[in-house]
Amino acid sequence: YTCGSDNKIYVYDLVTRELIQTLEFPASKTVIVQDVAISAEESTLYAVGIQEDKDSVFATADIDAAGTHTWGPTSIECGVKYVRLAMGPAPTNQLYAIQKAQGLFEIRDIGLPGFVTNAVLGFNATGLLELSPDGTRAFSAQNNATAVGTEVSDFDQVIAIDVSAAVPAILQTYTVSGNDNENDLTARGDILYVTGDPAVGQTKSLWDFNIASGAQAFTPPVDLAEDTITRLAVASGTAAGDFVLVTLADRFKVVRVDLATHTLDAGFRLPVQIFPTDISVSSDGLFSFVLNPIVNTLTAIDLEAVFDP
Repeated sequence: YTCGSDNKIYVYDLVTRELIQTLEFPASKTVIVQDVAISAEESTLYAVGIQEDKDSVFATADIDAAGTHTWGPTSIECGVKYVRLAMGPAPTNQLYAIQKAQGLFEIRDIGLPGFVTNAVLGFNATGLLELSPDGTRAFSAQNNATAVGTEVSDFDQVIAIDVSAAVPAILQTYTVSGNDNENDLTARGDILYVTGDPAVGQTKSLWDFNIASGAQAFTPPVDLAEDTITRLAVASGTAAGDFVLVTLADRFKVVRVDLATHTLDAGFRLPVQIFPTDISVSSDGLFSFVLNPIVNTLTAIDLEAVFDP
């Protein structure tokens, strides 16, 4: 599922490598879909869009065994912008969302009279969000120097939030800065990876932090050597080792950082299509998929083939 440029959600079959459906968000055509999430059972699609740059609209669709999507009623919250979703594991399938400049929220009962958005933790959220696989921790970017409620796109910290606690709280703070739209974060094992503003003498840096302590796991960070929009994914257990894959948007390519040596592999480059803005690795670790939104295509990468040592 991909989205982000209009009121549509695009559904790809990753086996046949085809675009198989185009879903229109069930609200005004002025809605720009911000993000989607899928329940652990793959039976429900959740989506949020922003209408006229000021109001947020949530929707869900049931997904049947044949892949047919049936939209339910929508819910709207006026005057606020929800920009990112994250789905907790089964059986709760708790949906979380980042409200721009306000923090992390739980979203419940979309399309029902009891629809509610509950604040988990208030902070000046810029947008980036990832939930740990066990659903206990949320990683999010914030601007700590700017008052809550004032929208900014630049972050100066990433925080880890214990969302499983009776009173959710910040577990750790990671000192890294950058523009939310141009950077990304992902957590694997005990390391948090974040692209952001460069260290001294670098062009753009891949920072990695020990999740528990908040300290840099490696010094200096990796110099990505290009100042462009980046997205991250971790490829583990390949024949050649473990890597962070990084898309470089205006260079139309994917590069890799070797996690054994903590270095950018200068001899590795995978060309993709125009302006890649997202990347993921399949659950079996065999393939990576890169979104090229300008031409609305996915580039499929056979990791075993391209990583063959």
